[in-house]
Amino acid sequence: LPGTIPEAFIALTAVAADRVVMQVKDGEGYRRHTYREALEDVHGLANSLADRGLGPGHRVAIVAENRPEWVIAYLSILSIGATAVPLDIQMPQEQLLSFLTTSHSKFVFASANTWALVQDLPDSINVVSMDQATKPHQPTMKDLITQGQHRPLIDIRVDPNDVASLLYTSGTTKRPKGVLLTHGNFISNAKAIMEKGLAGSEDNFLVMLPLHHAYPFMIAFLVPLLLGAKMTFLQSLKGPDLVRCIHETGITIAVGVPQIFAMIRRAIFEELGRRSALARWLFTLLINLSDLVRTHIGWNPGRLLFAPIHRRFGPSLRLLCSGGAQLDPQVSKDLGNLGFTIREGYGLTETAPVIAFSPLSGPKPGSVGPPLTNVEVRIDKPNEAGVGEVVVRGPIVMKAYDQAPAETAEAIRDGWFHTGDLGYR
Repeated sequence: LPGTIPEAFIALTAVAADRVVMQVKDGEGYRRHTYREALEDVHGLANSLADRGLGPGHRVAIVAENRPEWVIAYLSILSIGATAVPLDIQMPQEQLLSFLTTSHSKFVFASANTWALVQDLPDSINVVSMDQATKPHQPTMKDLITQGQHRPLIDIRVDPNDVASLLYTSGTTKRPKGVLLTHGNFISNAKAIMEKGLAGSEDNFLVMLPLHHAYPFMIAFLVPLLLGAKMTFLQSLKGPDLVRCIHETGITIAVGVPQIFAMIRRAIFEELGRRSALARWLFTLLINLSDLVRTHIGWNPGRLLFAPIHRRFGPSLRLLCSGGAQLDPQVSKDLGNLGFTIREGYGLTETAPVIAFSPLSGPKPGSVGPPLTNVEVRIDKPNEAGVGEVVVRGPIVMKAYDQAPAETAEAIRDGWFHTGDLGYR
């Protein structure tokens, strides 16, 4: 793969031009975009952004829900050497406006659903609608794409050390920090994940989590994009909508957080609780048998023993990826015994984001798996039980915190990033 995201996307389009790269439910059907169509839109939008004076060193925000236009906007921003600033549309408006100001964003992409959040911005920040114009003579994203499509793509050299994204941490324990992640950070992380052989070009990734978070951005967007695979956007986390989408589109990989997978497990076991005593006894017998076979033989018979469950959730679904928080080992074990392949990873926004991920073979519930091949991990100052701070070194470590040299120096010492998390090997 080339060293920058736009170059890698162009390289993939050269070999996967007619493959569907993304799709979203639109009415009764799905709106689909091939790699070629997506590149044409990126080409047009990038030219129009450059015409408006944007380029290397500038920042452009995205305030929108997951949708194909989010992807087009992101890739266009990076194609002109600028930095994308994806923001959480669920945060309080006051905080969002503060981030837009402190990030020095010149442009903002917003959707009809998020327009109210950005309507109070100063005139110095241009807001572009992903949908219909909200006032006369306002250019929409579609207008900008059309205006820029009829000439060669502007030639701006993007370097792997250039900042691709400014992502804000959640600030659950401290004030939110802006994390500067380079093209090289993202590409090196994606390569190491792809080397694990978890997915291929034939896969269809379900995108449930918002892409302003580094974890779904990497696993549900960048990895499938660079594999020549497909991503399907789901804008509802309701159980029936989730199951319908898996069946309708042939989802093979679902990327979620532990809460989602705990919900799936709970739904299965609650339904079992409504069955007869004989059915419950048989279920317990089969799940214990599955556990025994998995433990001693290394083969998972769950898909055969619990075929009705897999028909209900979608027979195409082959891998569940959990991240963002610790996965309950019991949830992992139970779903595994039912025949689902579930793996979890660990990382932080500052590490672009994946540090470790469970392998397909020999997983251990309760473990996040070994570090990626290009990542060094050590336990700093372990106690008698071997527990200490997890510190990380490698090409995935962020460039810096935005406008915060003291905090950067505190986090990255002698080349090691101090996660603030406790762990053990």
